[in-house]
Amino acid sequence: MKKHFILFVVGLLSSNSYSQVGIKTNTPTETLDIDGTLRVRTLPDNGTIGIHTTPSGTASQNPDQLFKAQYPVVADANGVLGIVNNEKLIPNNTIGTSFTTNNDSEAYFVIKRYHLYDNVGGAIGRYHPNYTGGSSTGIFDGDTGMKVDNWQAMISNISYKFLTATSDTQAQFKKDDYFNYRLKGASGGTWKIIGDIINLQEQAYVDVLFIKSNYVAAEDRSL
Repeated sequence: MKKHFILFVVGLLSSNSYSQVGIKTNTPTETLDIDGTLRVRTLPDNGTIGIHTTPSGTASQNPDQLFKAQYPVVADANGVLGIVNNEKLIPNNTIGTSFTTNNDSEAYFVIKRYHLYDNVGGAIGRYHPNYTGGSSTGIFDGDTGMKVDNWQAMISNISYKFLTATSDTQAQFKKDDYFNYRLKGASGGTWKIIGDIINLQEQAYVDVLFIKSNYVAAEDRSL
């Protein structure tokens, strides 16, 4: 056993001249190249005290430093380990510290409910649970407050736009009005809810699902 240990140390020292160490391989390609299964018996839990490395990268004499996980470890097709930014991954289980329902939420999915009234997104768009008849205690321009650059959005219903040509027999309302509600949003702005039927005072609850933009491939929805 002693002989094998000495040979192993000699092998490590000789490999250091090339800055590469191989275990079960004579042709290491990285600083440490292991041809086999790697086992680490003890790993620190995120947010716990128990490591020697300080935030500046120096060593503490005692394991009294906080381990704060920042990057997941991943591997390529050749088994080379690396890291990837958290925002590029959707974890199976994430414990968030700010699972709110506003634009700054750390959640990957946010569901918000809006109580909508007549002419949402129009000049007199209304969004208030106390709205009755032709008056309102609150004015709503259709703005959800959720930024387009941060979120993609799906509404819980659909809308139809009536034809606007005055000569068309199907152009009942003679203007650009939407039956029910829909979403629109342009880069740099926020998601807007729009919808109205002229001469009617409609109202509805709609649920909007917001998904972090990093995880959604979406076409332009600015119209």
